[in-house]
Amino acid sequence: MSQELKVSTASQKVLGIGFYSPSDGVTPVTPPADLTGYNASNKRAKFVKADGSMVDLASYTLSTLSNFEGQATLTLANNTTDTNTLGDAKIIIEDHATHCPIVISLQVVSAQYWDAKYGTGNFSADAKVVSDKTGYALVSTGLDAVTAFGTGSAMKAVKDKTDNLPASPAAVGSAMTLADASIKAATFDGTGAFPLAAVDSGTTQIARRGSTEINITTLNTNLTTLLSDTANILVDTGLIKGYTDGAEAAITTVEGKIDTIDTNVDTIKTHSTAINGKLPTAAYLTGTTEADGTISAHDLNDIGMEIMSHSGIFGPGNNQIVLTIRTTTGTTIPECEVWVGVSNDPSTSIVQPAFTSSRGTVAFMLEHLTGTDYYYVFCRKTGYGFNMTSPANRFQPTALVEAFTFDIGAVATLGSTSYTSDSFITRALAKIREQVDEPALNAKYSDTTLIALMEQKYPEILGEINRNSQTPVVARTTVTYDGTTEDYMLPSTIGTIVAIYTLESTGYKTFYESMGQYNTAGRGIWLEGNNLHVQSGILNTNTVITIESLPSGIARLCNGTCTIASDGLSATLPVSALVGTRDLHEEAYNGSVFRLLRSTESAYDTIQDRLITSYDALTRVATFDKALSPIPLSGTTYFEIAPHMMYSLDMVIATYVAARISATEGNMERSNALMASYRQTLRHLRLSAFYSNLMEAAKQKGDSFDQRRYRQRSRYT
Repeated sequence: MSQELKVSTASQKVLGIGFYSPSDGVTPVTPPADLTGYNASNKRAKFVKADGSMVDLASYTLSTLSNFEGQATLTLANNTTDTNTLGDAKIIIEDHATHCPIVISLQVVSAQYWDAKYGTGNFSADAKVVSDKTGYALVSTGLDAVTAFGTGSAMKAVKDKTDNLPASPAAVGSAMTLADASIKAATFDGTGAFPLAAVDSGTTQIARRGSTEINITTLNTNLTTLLSDTANILVDTGLIKGYTDGAEAAITTVEGKIDTIDTNVDTIKTHSTAINGKLPTAAYLTGTTEADGTISAHDLNDIGMEIMSHSGIFGPGNNQIVLTIRTTTGTTIPECEVWVGVSNDPSTSIVQPAFTSSRGTVAFMLEHLTGTDYYYVFCRKTGYGFNMTSPANRFQPTALVEAFTFDIGAVATLGSTSYTSDSFITRALAKIREQVDEPALNAKYSDTTLIALMEQKYPEILGEINRNSQTPVVARTTVTYDGTTEDYMLPSTIGTIVAIYTLESTGYKTFYESMGQYNTAGRGIWLEGNNLHVQSGILNTNTVITIESLPSGIARLCNGTCTIASDGLSATLPVSALVGTRDLHEEAYNGSVFRLLRSTESAYDTIQDRLITSYDALTRVATFDKALSPIPLSGTTYFEIAPHMMYSLDMVIATYVAARISATEGNMERSNALMASYRQTLRHLRLSAFYSNLMEAAKQKGDSFDQRRYRQRSRYT
């Protein structure tokens, strides 16, 4: 319930103003002594009147409430500018650095209302003059008492005329006897009197019009029949739709009503304004005007969907900002994930992501911005790509309710599978279907299902390869220390750490191990989960840290088309892959292999492999350890994200998945044969991995100079 203030009255107090920490919105903070300085863009205090005008409260004082933390009372000093406007009012106090935004709802009421409710005054009532049949004026105050009624003789005359009335004429059942035939037939155009001259009672009671007598029961039956016969007639129809002399008659009145409703709906679309800050302005309730006499569900759904999609709007500000996301050709994009940042970096989101409505709109509560400050919009939806570069995706709100339209979307082009024949995924899928004797067309198991099985079985096969091996298969991830950041996110598939080192330009490696948790000098470089921590002062700026680990799994496999940067050092992956699924984990592909498969331009149609050193899941940019050569700058470029040792693994993984599928199908003979082939292939893979990784295998704890691997590491690195 809003606090009430008396109009044009000075020194009124606004109670119950709570100051709470902006970090959690719960912890009380000490209120300021006054509102001095609350007149900046990020620190302000305003009294907002019913007519929309505002008063600066920067010089007003606050007094704290005893025994209540964070609670204060505000004294309004000036009656001519604060409370001189009747109606709703609000006090808004903002200082994002010290306390949460404060909004106090108030009601400025009239002096008469205030004095009657809180003082000794009375509520007013208009006097009305009523004349009776005697010609005497009765002056009523709205109460039961009569304050004036003429002279005493006049009152006696009225009394004489009312002596024969019952004590309570209006009461139900009050006795009032009329003489027989006292109401004459001429009054009712009948041959006899009404009520009847003789006593009439019981089931013989009749109603009379003229000389015709109709039993009331019969009359009720006739009325029921009439209602049934006319039930299908439209209310207030004018002409009933049908055929008259061979020509169809028009339903004029009903059609007119439908046209009126249709016009009103279109008027709401065109002229609606903000209702309590929740309904968007006219530009967003758009639609088509239907033909006369029709109303489509489109009209009503438009209004309902807009109200629903813009209710419960959240954000850090007080101004409703409506964003419309469309393609570059102007087509709205529904169910698109949208968020807003204060810089052109998707990770700087200041609002919880929301999804666009069926009309491509989404709303946030934001602050005004001026000068060179802008908000930036970011979008994501499967099957679409978005131009999230400034100034195409930036905006600067300045009004209480404002709208912006962004034509930044485009339907993604997936490409053709004819260019992915050399892909690890393509070869593995073909090998699985070949070994289980299942056709690619009308197959029981989809490509998505088989790829998911490959991703699940990959850790098992890695375990087989690394088990009891002194030279395990390792995944290599690099991190560049920028001199200030102390925490770096590693891929979610990272497992046991084998080595952490820096590689000098001379080829020598410096290895690092974590110091004790309670070491007075600090821990140096250490890992907690997937986070690599670097103690300040340990490394020089731009030092590249290499982490070798036993992978616990594999990132999501996929192939498709991509865009190569002009320097050849990075690629932007598609929103939707041609085959497989793009991984949404941050740094998911860090340490994976980027394989450039084909290009539609013959000059760039060459296979190239690069190690991915970093991956931004939001922008979909994968950065390589070295530039591509040649750099495909035209045509369509096809790629895939594949595991290490892809040429060896596709046969092993395909055979293993085929064996599992055969077992599931109950074909144990085929499954046993495939498992025998799998074990033989895995044996060769183990031997190949041992010798191919021997020179670069990570240093193991307990190695000494007597260990050949140690001597080779020292000699060659």
